[in-house]
Amino acid sequence: MVTYSVEALKAYFAQQVQEGHLAHAYLLTGGDMTSKRAVMTALAQDYFGTDSAGDPRTIRQRIADNQYADIYYLEAQGQTLKVDQVRELKEWLGQSPLEGRGKFAIIEQAERLNASSANALLTVLEEPVANVYLFLWSPSANLLLPTILSRVQVLHLEAPDRQAQAADWEAHGVLPVHAQILAGFREETVARWTSDYEATQFEQAIKTWNGWYRQLVMGDPMAFVALQTRLKGELTQQGGLDLADYCLRLTHQLLTKAAAYDFQGHFLTDLAKQGLPSQADLLRVNQLLLEAKQRILANVSPQLALEQCVLRFKMGR
Repeated sequence: MVTYSVEALKAYFAQQVQEGHLAHAYLLTGGDMTSKRAVMTALAQDYFGTDSAGDPRTIRQRIADNQYADIYYLEAQGQTLKVDQVRELKEWLGQSPLEGRGKFAIIEQAERLNASSANALLTVLEEPVANVYLFLWSPSANLLLPTILSRVQVLHLEAPDRQAQAADWEAHGVLPVHAQILAGFREETVARWTSDYEATQFEQAIKTWNGWYRQLVMGDPMAFVALQTRLKGELTQQGGLDLADYCLRLTHQLLTKAAAYDFQGHFLTDLAKQGLPSQADLLRVNQLLLEAKQRILANVSPQLALEQCVLRFKMGR
């Protein structure tokens, strides 16, 4: 599979537009949401043109502002892309374009299609319409059904440059130590933290997470109590996933420790002085946190999923 940089994929699509060879449906894998949006914006600008008669703003600018009527973004509601959403998309695709010569539909997080919505999408993919183009996004092609993969052209984006991203966050006021932490999070988390960043609030959140992780790996029963008290208000689905991801990173550092930790070094060094759990215990914590994430993604209460993690670790020691 060929891997493209953002600029290389923009150039590839520009050539396809120029030659009139755009495929009916694509799957964009790898990269991140920012990279995929940059590619899609450039492609839409190339396809739909540059100027709009009577409009003070150019089509290119309106596309960049997500204000173009013939481009449709479909996002998951919660953790699932629902069948009704796909049916609404199919109805929209069946209507004539309002502004341009065709229509673009972008399905973000296509891996969140359930069985019903995936079958509904198959009917769209099996009945291509002239000048109607679908773009599915997913971290990996392996997360989609083979029946869908057989009807799309897969293009893979290279991984984002986390160091460059961290430098950009720092340029916008994020403290370097916080940028290092953000670089390991999922894009949804990064977008949420950076859009409303406040250094003191961020630092307090990290201290709270560190305190809970310390209690967890030490088998302290207060880890269970904390989920019912000081952490309870933060345990939305997104908040629960953030906490689990952060603790998994800490566990990975402890399992692969070298002369110095490259993530949260002061905290982990201090934790190590207290006497770390055995490697077997750390591996068990890692597995239980992964299972907690799976339960949260399956719409189990984040508080319940993490409470089970605490109890199962303590009982298994």
